[in-house]
Amino acid sequence: MHVYIHWNRLAQQRASYTYRVENIRQEYPELCRRAGFVSTLKPDFATSEKTNGRQHESLSWADLESVNAPLAMQVRALAVEYGYTM
Repeated sequence: MHVYIHWNRLAQQRASYTYRVENIRQEYPELCRRAGFVSTLKPDFATSEKTNGRQHESLSWADLESVNAPLAMQVRALAVEYGYTM
């Protein structure tokens, strides 16, 4: 949880623009504009729903809270700040 918070806050300090990876289709034109590219989507433009092929342990908010409730609250607040619903 410390790493999640620290890494994201560090990235926020350097970022001029943020977006949710899940929204890449909607964000693609803006990303291209900012990078100075012409934005054209091919009809077959698709993103993978599988973001990482490795197996990961399934964790719940209750699991995180049992380790460190105040820190879990910070993680949750940051996720909400990024547009995720809890």
